[in-house]
Amino acid sequence: QAPAQDGAVAKAAALVGARAMGYGVADTGVDFDFVAPREAHAMLKGDKAVFVDARDLDDFRISKIQTSYSLPANDIIFHPDKLDKALVPRCKALAEAGKMVICVSDAGISGMQNRGHVSRCRHIAQYLHELGVPREAIRRLQGGLNAW
Repeated sequence: QAPAQDGAVAKAAALVGARAMGYGVADTGVDFDFVAPREAHAMLKGDKAVFVDARDLDDFRISKIQTSYSLPANDIIFHPDKLDKALVPRCKALAEAGKMVICVSDAGISGMQNRGHVSRCRHIAQYLHELGVPREAIRRLQGGLNAW
């Protein structure tokens, strides 16, 4: 592993002890704006976005947005050894190059619609942000893959 990635993994581990919102991701109170499916599709076609899918790998294999990356929210805490260690630095570099990082789950709903629970795409958005992807470069897909 590269030293920078070791630091990112250590930072993520330290966050587990903080106010955890689930999946080992600390809730720092940062939320992320939604992007409408039509706008997200235009960004994909214009090579202005990268999609990161929070669903489990089995679901990702069945259906996904073209060119999306898999980052299962469950694996962040339950199976960190399964995570693609190069994904966070890749997303950070793409964001720094001007691309929007769009996080996707099944429904992409807010806590207000989910009895206060945080959606999987919110979890991975928080995870990516805490490990260095700028907040302003992260969006959540409104309605998730169901609306795509």
